[in-house]
Amino acid sequence: MAREITAYLRDIIDACDSIASILADISIDTYFEKAIGLRNILTHNYASVDHETVYETALQDVPKLRRECLELLRESEDVVKDGP
Repeated sequence: MAREITAYLRDIIDACDSIASILADISIDTYFEKAIGLRNILTHNYASVDHETVYETALQDVPKLRRECLELLRESEDVVKDGP
């Protein structure tokens, strides 16, 4: 059975919350120290990773993505409640 869109939205919101929790009160320097672990995932492209962009995306774009997904989730739940 295919997953409901709401399940995907909840997954995205949870991931956004995890990112926010990990980066709470972390400076770019501290982030970079943690980012060394990314090498295990990005083995072949690690040198080309722009860590400042990753860090700024996590701080600026992820909260926006979370808000947008939360709004979509609320709209979706309203549609289910009110009917088609």
